[in-house]
Amino acid sequence: MTAQALAEAGEKVLAFVVGERRMAVPARQVREVAGLPPLTRVPFGAANLLGLGNFRGRVLPVLALERQAGNPCSRALLLGGERPVALAVNAVLGLAEADRAEDERLDIDAVLADAFPERARKAAAPAGTRLAGARIAAQGAAEEPVEDERVALLVMDLAGQRFALPADQVEEVLARTAEVAAIPGAHPSALGAMEHRGGVVPLFSLAGLLGLGDARSCGRGQVIVVRIGGGLVGLVVERVRAVLPVAHSRLEPVPGVLLRGASEAAIQAICRPGSGERLIGVLDADHLLASGADGLAAGAVSEPAPRQRQREDAGQPYLMLRAGRHRLAMPLRSVESVTLPQSLASIPDAPHWLAGMVNLRGTAVPVIDLSARLGEGNGGAGRRLVVSRRDGDAVGLLVDRVEGLIALSPDVIEHADAGGEADSTFDGYARLPGGHGGFERIALLVSPWTLIDAAHLELIVRAQGKARA
Repeated sequence: MTAQALAEAGEKVLAFVVGERRMAVPARQVREVAGLPPLTRVPFGAANLLGLGNFRGRVLPVLALERQAGNPCSRALLLGGERPVALAVNAVLGLAEADRAEDERLDIDAVLADAFPERARKAAAPAGTRLAGARIAAQGAAEEPVEDERVALLVMDLAGQRFALPADQVEEVLARTAEVAAIPGAHPSALGAMEHRGGVVPLFSLAGLLGLGDARSCGRGQVIVVRIGGGLVGLVVERVRAVLPVAHSRLEPVPGVLLRGASEAAIQAICRPGSGERLIGVLDADHLLASGADGLAAGAVSEPAPRQRQREDAGQPYLMLRAGRHRLAMPLRSVESVTLPQSLASIPDAPHWLAGMVNLRGTAVPVIDLSARLGEGNGGAGRRLVVSRRDGDAVGLLVDRVEGLIALSPDVIEHADAGGEADSTFDGYARLPGGHGGFERIALLVSPWTLIDAAHLELIVRAQGKARA
């Protein structure tokens, strides 16, 4: 039922069912009736918030009118006004005359006041102001000259060695799917083509391009999608290890005596990570394809003109993370390193989500267990430590998994109200492609400093509570 049909209903009401209750709402307040999409849970949100839903490209908070153990809701009433929300209902009965309807009238203002009290909105404002100031400071700092700028490298394992690509050349990192179309007569390093965002991307074995073994020896592996001019190419590797920001001073030219023919274009530099870590060969996608496969760059699938224009405003790179059931995205510029968890020193009387302190190059850094912080319990094996630093201060986040990089443009980032502490905890919500049933997935945008600010507030509240006890 569209907004136009509801508008033509005049002073009628829309009747619906929630649980065992028959209710009605003025039709003029309903913008649309839609199916209930898959919902993304938001920690610290309003008590009656079921989650966020993507309604034809718009992210809206979905509120429950009552909690139901069975008979889950399948429909949503999309309300207009200053605070657009969706109400989850079991069924929509249809339109009725306002003066004749006997159904229970829903007080929408009361529902919104319960989910988004004025006190919570005011409390969220200082955090938002601090975040805006931090963004401005970060932008200003980026414009100032620095002695030794850092470059972000996407590090991968390949044929028993370690290589990297500059992160700004990477479109995203994907799991390799089984649906790969083989191309007869293709280059020996070509694995075929796979579907990607409504188009087709050619796949190449990076080990094959570098002459490090059989092109098909990497198994399923992962796919690094790189940009080459106006086209996209997928590079299959065994495993993406981490994002490693390094200083330019740690990038060394390849010794000339080692270079021979096309090899000069394959490895652009040698990275010295330090702390006894293995050396990393730094690749360049353009040179790699042009040299390793006799002009393969020319065979990259060109994107249609509209997508080329969109690529010019592709947005900023984000690191994709998982903490429990939550999918998170963190700005890459806020990430200093991604490492394996180290031994932690416990903190007496700390909340369960404060995992302890870690020694990073002689500095004690607090570590937040992100799964525990978001109410998911403690994570299991295979976890990673994401370290961020600002103005000399550092914080570590324990996450369950690092899923790779993705570029998020401004038009996929939304700032829907979730109520509670969520509005001052998350920087927004991003619509991600690749969901089931045509629905885009939703990622929670996090800043480590927003999380640590919220953690500090909780610690203060705990301390005040102990003082009064």
